[in-house]
Order: sequence, then C-alpha cells, then structure tokens
Amino acid sequence: MGDCSGGMSGEHILSKAILELIYSTHDIGISGVAWISEGLEARLAPSALQSNVLCVKHNKDLSTFDAEALSFFRFLKNTYDDSPDEWQGPNQIVIDGLKLQNWSLKIMCGLLASHQFADRQNKGIGAQIAEDWLERLFRSVPWPQTAGLCIDGNLISAYDPHDWFQGTLMRSESNKPLGFTFQLCGLPMILCTSDVSNLISGGAISAGAILFPNGIEWLKDGRARRVQFHWSPEPNHKWGLKISIDEQGNM
Repeated sequence: MGDCSGGMSGEHILSKAILELIYSTHDIGISGVAWISEGLEARLAPSALQSNVLCVKHNKDLSTFDAEALSFFRFLKNTYDDSPDEWQGPNQIVIDGLKLQNWSLKIMCGLLASHQFADRQNKGIGAQIAEDWLERLFRSVPWPQTAGLCIDGNLISAYDPHDWFQGTLMRSESNKPLGFTFQLCGLPMILCTSDVSNLISGGAISAGAILFPNGIEWLKDGRARRVQFHWSPEPNHKWGLKISIDEQGNM
C-alpha cells in the first residue's frame, strides 16, 4: 500500500484473541498446512502461529475486523461448549456482516502471503494479493453485490462445532484464487472474491450457498440463540432469513 510503518507486527494466521480464546479451554491442533507432513497434527500455543506479513500500522488498521470476528467466535463457542444455563451475555447479538467479511478476506490474504494453504502434494500455495482486495481492506472500497461472505446451507447439518477453523483455497483452472471455504467453530462459510453465481454454476461451491445471510438461529434444549447480520449498504438481494439447528448440528 506504500505507507507501511512500525516494522513487522508478528500478526497471527488467525486472530490472536481467537487463538487465545480456544487455547483457554482446548489444545490447538494444527494440520493440513504445508509445513506439517500430510496426515500429522501439531499441538501449538498461539505464540507459535504467527504469519508476520503485515506492518504494525496496517495490522492496527484492520483491528476492528478482528474485534468483530472475536465477538462472533466467542458467541459461537459459548453456544456450542456450554449448556443454556451457562450461556453468557445476551441470547441475540448483531454482527456487522461487512466487518466479518473483511476479516475473512484478511485471513485469506494472510494465509496466501505466508504460503499456509497446501496443495495435493502438501506444498505451500502462494499468490499475488489482488489490488482490489487490498482496496477493500484498507481503503473501504465497496464489494460488488455479487460477491462476498456466504454460509453453506447444504453443509450446515454436518458441521463439527469443535472444528475451530479449517480453510481451503478455491482456485480457477489457471490457479487464480477465487476465494476460500472455511469453517469457524464448525460453521461452514465461504468467502467468494468473484461472482457467486459463476462459482455455483462452475461447481466450485454448492447451490446452497447463502450470500449475505440475515441470521442464524440455534436451538438447544428448547432454548434459542440468534446472530443477526447487519449489512451496510443494504444488499439488493438477500437469500435465506434464518437457519435453525439443534445441538447435534441437525437442521
């Protein structure tokens, strides 16, 4: 971006606060990255999971996205980990959809820049970070209304809530990155950096992908918890109002 300052920040491949929240109650197992042999898993502390591709200034510029993702993740983890009697805070929260979308883009860019994605030969995948991605992150350039953050409605019945984070890069036949599919607390999500309808018709993602979801509802022991997504500017299309699942992850 041409205005770096403060030296390298030592930022993490996933937001530090999220890693520390996981680590407070669970071990962090890492697998499927290029620096760990295929089929093996490493147990690491958050301090070992730095990608170190952002300067201090630009890492700070994106901190509001990290804070929104932490609020979302904390709500998911508390909902999955605890009984309704142990739920903390309100049972409905509002999450800024654009901030969560930009956090997802930040994570994808960091994974690409640090070659964390692995191909079928377990070699690191890197790619040039597109200029328009950086413009969206650092200069608030609007996303197109045909691309962005989705929830995969077809996979939501099979998620594992303790699959804290899992990401897979989507690429074209010419190896151009098209976005990535990921799970956050097991919730199947997709960041599409290109037109969603083209990705569906090309078979890259399922037809159950819900772009700009309105919200999610969880039912557990007869009690409900909800996340409402706020999008600004209001998209001219919204698919799906709510997704209701029980504690086993069934629709």
